[in-house]
Amino acid sequence: MALEPGVEKVSHGDLQLKTVELPNNSIIPFRKILNCKVLNWNEYKNLDIEIKDFDFIVEIIFAKNRRTDVIPRSSIIRCSLDEYFKILKMCGSLEDDEQPTLKELILFKSFPNPVERNKVLVIINPNGGKGKAHKIFHSKSKPILLASNNTQIHIKETTYHREAYHFVKNHPNLLKYNIICCASGDGIPHEVLNAIYHRPDRMKIFQELVISQIPCGSGNALSLSCHGTSNASLATLNILKGRVEQMDLMTVQQPSYKDNLDSIDDETTAHNTRVSFLSQAYGIIAESDINTEYLRFLGPSRFEIGVTAQVLRKKKYPCDVMVKFGKDSKQQIKQHYLDILKQKTEEQHSGSGIYDEELMANVYTFDGKQEFKQLNEKDMSPQYYLDQSPVNDLPDSEWCYLDSQLTKNLNIFYGGKMPYIAPDCKFFPAAIHNDSFIDLVISDSKTSITRMASILLNLDKGDHVIQPEVTHLKVEAFRLIPHVAKSVISVDGEKFPLEPMQCEVLSKICKMVFMEQGGFKETGFEVM
Repeated sequence: MALEPGVEKVSHGDLQLKTVELPNNSIIPFRKILNCKVLNWNEYKNLDIEIKDFDFIVEIIFAKNRRTDVIPRSSIIRCSLDEYFKILKMCGSLEDDEQPTLKELILFKSFPNPVERNKVLVIINPNGGKGKAHKIFHSKSKPILLASNNTQIHIKETTYHREAYHFVKNHPNLLKYNIICCASGDGIPHEVLNAIYHRPDRMKIFQELVISQIPCGSGNALSLSCHGTSNASLATLNILKGRVEQMDLMTVQQPSYKDNLDSIDDETTAHNTRVSFLSQAYGIIAESDINTEYLRFLGPSRFEIGVTAQVLRKKKYPCDVMVKFGKDSKQQIKQHYLDILKQKTEEQHSGSGIYDEELMANVYTFDGKQEFKQLNEKDMSPQYYLDQSPVNDLPDSEWCYLDSQLTKNLNIFYGGKMPYIAPDCKFFPAAIHNDSFIDLVISDSKTSITRMASILLNLDKGDHVIQPEVTHLKVEAFRLIPHVAKSVISVDGEKFPLEPMQCEVLSKICKMVFMEQGGFKETGFEVM
């Protein structure tokens, strides 16, 4: 099949692999192994199975630490027959006629998650962050992908705004890949997810395709939350090794989408709905994000500068907010978080497969499979539509208005699904990837500047959400009605129209790569 226009296939000949000699008694963790080759496996077939002094000669390709990065390296090691049977036992009992090769066992232990990620489409935004996305991917990420077992890599580099959206939405055979990696900030994942959502075969694509981020932008919240890092080489290693799970997305509705007044989408866009994976902001956060685009060259610092400027001005952004509550008190949120954490811990120590002390996680048996929620079209659509009733009317009896004393003096309105929005900023420390809730953080301008500054200076710890001046909720849906003449709304860091906005969670519809133990990088919320 011919390649798509503008897509480059990467040759494995591009990989320049150095062989290193490791000190005696060195250990290469399975989580660092990318590939291997048993150099004398054929000789094994002629050996008596009881012979114990036979050594396999194995070439291991692994991710070696170098300063803050990991780089692919090769090393030749010896593996005894006893060690072969030890690994075989760790991978589960098999019939003799199904006895796997040593290479199969090593690769199974090295890639315990059964979801394949070997057919990779990389979408690069060369203007991402400080304009170094192309260099970051090719120098830090591509070598790791090339060194990994059986990877096929294709690269699409965008040349204009929203090209990723148009490319993915109109692609005739998107399932020739099993993962899309966005080498960018958070803008390209937003485009890719909306492109899939607006495809007629969206249910099938979301069921099969994995989405992830290689951090190459000024905002790398997806990578920080899912991979626990903003380093491109470490994130790439986690893309290959991490656990694939289904994550909630959020629908976003505004009146202008239906009429396409901003000319962003084509005429076939699904109703007046888009999707968000990260956040929705109004007030200080939105203006700090959108109105500092001219400071993009500063990287993540531009956001902090914008927030500081707005706080000092004590600006307020009046609005009305309706919500469908999930957890309406900080005590309920804490208990919900602890319950999920307990369930996760129990699942790690039970279920199919063995418990791997090295990964501190559940590992599947050799022929095991991971089960996913089977999606249907109802899962893809919101329960409530913004245009079904007057904008000031509650959609039904399960909704209510938030206190007007809070919303008329509001300065921060921030809804989100991921805990980290910057390397040192746990804005949503109680966020859980598949709990079917949106986390809301709200504050008002009546809080003194010194107190507000103190709260915002604790964003690295995440304990701002437990402060009495901050409202912290988990909701199934919300509607925001701005009452200012001039401002912005930000969704996933992208500028959206200043008009009523309704958001609703879509439960477990998108496959993403998470930490090896599953879920987001830990925030420590349970001890706050």
